[in-house]
Amino acid sequence: MADNEEFVERRRPNRNLHIERRNPSALTWILGAVLLVIVLALAFSPDGAGRPGPGHVMPDGAGSVVPDSEMRAAEVDAAIGDFARFVSGQRARDVIGPKHEYTAEGIRRVAAAISALAREDTLAGGAVRPRIQALRDRANALQRDPNADTHALKAREAFLFAASILESIQDRRFRNLDGDATAVLRAAEDVTARRPLTEQADAIERFFERTSHLLRSMGSASG
Repeated sequence: MADNEEFVERRRPNRNLHIERRNPSALTWILGAVLLVIVLALAFSPDGAGRPGPGHVMPDGAGSVVPDSEMRAAEVDAAIGDFARFVSGQRARDVIGPKHEYTAEGIRRVAAAISALAREDTLAGGAVRPRIQALRDRANALQRDPNADTHALKAREAFLFAASILESIQDRRFRNLDGDATAVLRAAEDVTARRPLTEQADAIERFFERTSHLLRSMGSASG
């Protein structure tokens, strides 16, 4: 009987040791916590929150997928179409006034169309961004002070900025549109800095029309 009791006593430590080995170690808990943090970080990152990154696709209304390149092309078409409708929908001589709403709005829509077009060019897109912002700044300056005598100068500067950006895009991607880009530049130069802007409706309209024509040609060629 004593031998049996001694045998039981000898086995108890082994049984307890076996149970302790099956309990999770502190290292296991730490690794699990780190993994949870990584998963949460990925889930709530900008690319993980539903915004597509490069190479991702988004479902369209029909349930199919639309590649990023097609989405960018649609943005270009929308921005250029918006500016083209603005130009064709009204005559400058009918709406031009001392507050320069028409000219400023036209410049902003030109900037939006150029910005959308430049985003398709991964190499030159970043380089033209400050110039596009300068274009928008000129549009804001036109309306900042209705009594300023520099409105014609600001408009001329904006037109020349736009013509320069479009010329660089044309030279890089649309070599066959050289004549159209030159026509935009000539129209920008027709605006006189020393003459009241309200007296230059024809020059403003001509610049917008030629810019619209060039942008639509670029949009068609890039599509």
